[in-house]
Amino acid sequence: MAGRTSVDLLIADEWEYARGRLIISALPNHPPGQTIFAKDDVEAGPDELDDIRLNESTEYLYVLEFSQATGPISTDHPEMFVADTKNGDRGRLRTGLYTGTIEVQFFSSSRILGKTTFEVQSTKLSYLTDYQWMLRDISDICTELLTDRFAAAAGRYSVDERGDAKTLYQQFAFLRSVLEGDEFQAAIRHILACPHVTWEDIEDVTRPERAVRPHSRVARNLFQPGPRRMAEPAVNEYLESVPRRMLVLRAAASVDNIPNRFVKWLLQEWLSFSLRLFSVLGDSHETKAFARRGRREVEKAIRTLELLLEDDLFRDVQGVTTYPEANQVLQKREGYRYLFRMHLQFDSAARLYWPGLDPVYQAGRRNVAQLYEYWVYLQLGRIVAGLCGETFDATRLIERSPDGLTLRLRAGQETMFVGTTMRFGRPLRLECWFNKSFGTPTASKEGSWTRPLRPDCSLRVEVLGQDLEAYVTWIHFDAKYRLERMEESFGEEGDDGLDRSRFRREDLLKMHAYKDAIRKSAGAYVVYPGTDSSTPFRQYHELLPGLGAFVLRPANVGESVGSDVLRHFVEDVVDHLSLQTTQYSRARYWTARAYRTGSTNERVHDAPFLDRPPADVLVLLGYAKNAEHRNWIRSTNLYNVRADAGRDGAVDLYGPELGASLLVLYGPDRDDTEIYEIAGAPRIMTAQGLVGSNYPEPRGNLYLCFPLKRVESVRLLQSLSRQVVEEVRRINDLRAHLGAPVVVTWLDLCIGGRARLD
Repeated sequence: MAGRTSVDLLIADEWEYARGRLIISALPNHPPGQTIFAKDDVEAGPDELDDIRLNESTEYLYVLEFSQATGPISTDHPEMFVADTKNGDRGRLRTGLYTGTIEVQFFSSSRILGKTTFEVQSTKLSYLTDYQWMLRDISDICTELLTDRFAAAAGRYSVDERGDAKTLYQQFAFLRSVLEGDEFQAAIRHILACPHVTWEDIEDVTRPERAVRPHSRVARNLFQPGPRRMAEPAVNEYLESVPRRMLVLRAAASVDNIPNRFVKWLLQEWLSFSLRLFSVLGDSHETKAFARRGRREVEKAIRTLELLLEDDLFRDVQGVTTYPEANQVLQKREGYRYLFRMHLQFDSAARLYWPGLDPVYQAGRRNVAQLYEYWVYLQLGRIVAGLCGETFDATRLIERSPDGLTLRLRAGQETMFVGTTMRFGRPLRLECWFNKSFGTPTASKEGSWTRPLRPDCSLRVEVLGQDLEAYVTWIHFDAKYRLERMEESFGEEGDDGLDRSRFRREDLLKMHAYKDAIRKSAGAYVVYPGTDSSTPFRQYHELLPGLGAFVLRPANVGESVGSDVLRHFVEDVVDHLSLQTTQYSRARYWTARAYRTGSTNERVHDAPFLDRPPADVLVLLGYAKNAEHRNWIRSTNLYNVRADAGRDGAVDLYGPELGASLLVLYGPDRDDTEIYEIAGAPRIMTAQGLVGSNYPEPRGNLYLCFPLKRVESVRLLQSLSRQVVEEVRRINDLRAHLGAPVVVTWLDLCIGGRARLD
């Protein structure tokens, strides 16, 4: 379609008299996206669109011309009309993210000058059909939820006449998505071409000499009174005459049966509902532009239904008398099965009120991006429901209200699905959140540690039966309807991101913010209705932590495009988080353990001989009872501990002393200490062996001797005095026997005593 660089719109008052003009122009050297479309350029365009159409997220110039303006001009859409002059008669028109019919009122000195309308269309050419398909899918999911949790005993037999224009138009949105779908067209064509036929016996009059189908009624007719004639030859000795005319049964095909009656009734119900909405829109408080758009849409549906009911099939079909919920043709035969399911969906939509749809799909309004967020969340919820099975609970999403059932799915309002599942023998709790707000971390330490964040969809996975908070993980999804390719958001490989006109790098940064700022988050992913596919980024070699993007867009028939990939990903994530053998499981365990206690900001001297963090290095505090004992340790590079069973201070073979990496030696006779590395596994020595190595007066029978390697560090030896070591020993083990070895960490020595740098 060709486009214009400028257009004039008439501004009229409530009596449709012209009061001024709105001139909209593209910017100088404008890009193609700033073209202004009009129906009379090349083609009429869809009925859903107004005469003048602008593109979303685009900036234009505007000029206002009024003959009766007595002061500065203002509008009821100040977020769109940004004036460049004090008088407000010219400036910038910024369409933003809104799509649909825009009705603008102009004021001067608190007096209404007039109003005009124009269309803001999505940059995606398929957004009108996407609307219908997403609404149809939402209707499918809501029907499943209502059937599972709020099942009705039977369907309704007449249109619910209650409800205002807003409520009825919500219901019509679902009906319209059905009528304009290819599945409906295929189903109704199949029924009209090959309707269900039943065979019925019809009474007919015939002559007796003609062959008739054997039946009990034939025998009765042969002997019935009435006009007769002689049989030539006689039938038998008892029957010499036969009736002149006989009543017989003839099988005839009929389309007047329950399935066809139901189809006719259903079309009539939808037609009656559409006529009701058409009348209500004419009397509603909606503005003329929106009501005119809505009536145009309803009128199209009315024409479709009237043409179908004029088909020859329905001329001989009567009305329904009972609700055919158990009819096998409606449940199994092609075409009929689809219409019966659509009836249940429409009935569910009529019983369900969705406040969140008000700003998204009222008459004439279009917010395709917001609807896509709802749709993505329900698609994700369906995947989670498949994992949870019977434990899936959606009562928080659909709740009873005084007016019936309400769908609690609204922008900015938290809601969730919840369920449990078993993976690899571990029970998991899955929570699928919509617009979950992550503010200041709560007592469970879940939240954002920077600023409040609100992803579109968040999946919480918790391993049940575990005490450590490390077994909770968040995965976030953000719906981006306006993206076409992943490169628009994440950039191409090797791109430094400086050219922001080529893609929206902010989306990538937002995913990083979700993953890094929200505690216990392991991944954040964009969901967009594109065509390209990609592999999510992985921080390491495992699935999590990660970032990425998934294609998910509605389809005319069957499952949505990309739903199988997203389903496999969610299943892999749940499996990954349930496994005990992954590196991610190990990392989050130690991370939670490391941050369980308060901060450690003590300034301590570096220990270059450590191969692990100080908190993970075990140190054996060894006691040298006298100078002879200390000299023996230095000469043999061994340190002995008692191993006799039952002896005070004895070391068990499974005790923590055998896992120490360092030895800090102290004693009663000197003020200095010594540091040794434990150079290998301890060996068992007897008292006789110790005596042979010049050990002074062993008092037991068995000992464990650690091989040592001296560590020379004057600075550390000066800070680790005997008083410091004894203080750390006392803090860590008050009940330890005098002289018995005690195991601490190097961090305990750094912060538990006074081994600090000034």
